[in-house]
Amino acid sequence: MNTLSATEDYVLSTLNHLKNNADQQNAANFLLGFYAINLREILENFNQYILTKKLKSLQEEKKFIEIIGKLTSLKFLKIKRKEIFENFIRNNICVNGDINFLKNSLEIAELISLLKQKLSSFFEEKESASYELRIFWPSSVFPEVYDLDGLFFKKKYYIHEVESDKYILTPHAKTNIKLRKKKLHIKTECSSFNNIYRFDKKQKIHFPIKGSTVNNLFSEKITDESILLQTPAELLLHLSHFSKISCIDIIKDRFVRQIGEHTKIELSQITLGKKEWKTICLQSNSFRNILALSLLINTQYGEKLSYAQFLHKYGLQT
Repeated sequence: MNTLSATEDYVLSTLNHLKNNADQQNAANFLLGFYAINLREILENFNQYILTKKLKSLQEEKKFIEIIGKLTSLKFLKIKRKEIFENFIRNNICVNGDINFLKNSLEIAELISLLKQKLSSFFEEKESASYELRIFWPSSVFPEVYDLDGLFFKKKYYIHEVESDKYILTPHAKTNIKLRKKKLHIKTECSSFNNIYRFDKKQKIHFPIKGSTVNNLFSEKITDESILLQTPAELLLHLSHFSKISCIDIIKDRFVRQIGEHTKIELSQITLGKKEWKTICLQSNSFRNILALSLLINTQYGEKLSYAQFLHKYGLQT
């Protein structure tokens, strides 16, 4: 019966185990195990450079989704497809019957533990910082996600929000500045790894704002240091005199789910000028959570960009 590769065997048996042990942490460990079993030959001695190359190839080759497809064609799994949030497709993975022929489960548990240790040593986990992966698609595409027996993408766990934001673009694409509800929200990118971006803790600045604060934020003499800008409209008026600074309005129709204290999934349709886009964002203070959950997103026809990169590439065209 078992003619599967070690990785296929691991995926199938662990999915079967999750049927009766279904929680997000078990599922995240399972997804990390997919990386660990594919990295087993180098896991003891790899450095961050080798890790970058290996993980990038695993993500870009979409091996996890290919394995799910193969196991489905062999009738071990079944996929229940359903449109969610009007613009996305959820592929819910279910195991047919009871299957349990996983070999070397103790060794795999040790591999997962070792991978976690390596990732923790390379990527700090702090409440004051966050990692983020975001993918954008044109409005004509229905982005697809894969769910593990309803653990991550059931609609009832999501909160629906509609937000209108004004993004302020500067020549520095690593800083994300937006106006929302009479406050400035600022995120600064400090590093990236395979299109997963690490940001310092978000700043929120309330109006009125000192001229000196504005000048420091934009690295330009926008106004006199002693002036107090009372409203967002007053700030925008001052910024309008600088050709290198652009302001872009975005409407976000989004569904957001919080998992634990520090991990968030967001599926959105955004309107940028006369164009619409779809985007999925994974955000967490844990790099390994982003790495694990990223396997559940089919990135076909999408672009992995930070919000600032996306706006610099497409926002100035509208």
